Amino acid sequence: MVPDGAPAILDCTCELPRLQKHLPYDNLAVWDTHGPSVRQIDEGVKWALKQRESGRPVLVHCAHGHGRSLVVMCAILVVNGLAGDFLEAYKIVKAARPKVRLNGRQHKALVQWQEHMKGRTKAM
Repeated sequence: MVPDGAPAILDCTCELPRLQKHLPYDNLAVWDTHGPSVRQIDEGVKWALKQRESGRPVLVHCAHGHGRSLVVMCAILVVNGLAGDFLEAYKIVKAARPKVRLNGRQHKALVQWQEHMKGRTKAM
């Protein structure tokens, strides 16, 4: 069920089939309860920001919408300058979607990504 507005779709699952063939689509193949790798987070952020630059809304999803997609959304908010770090981004997303939560692996993925981002002067 894709919302109105013809969004680009960033799929953070590896177990769900791609059903939408008429919209921009990218897949970060991550198993349920796992966190994306630093490379996957970077790829997802770059792709999402490119879609936004072209004026398209972006739908970031995973199977239940509370873990894998949350990792990527936190990174997007940080790189976009809407949050200072992933913990602030987490609070922003949690306020809009209270059922989100990071498990230990997903939290670790964001810690690793944030360490990777230290020292970068320009957003992707």
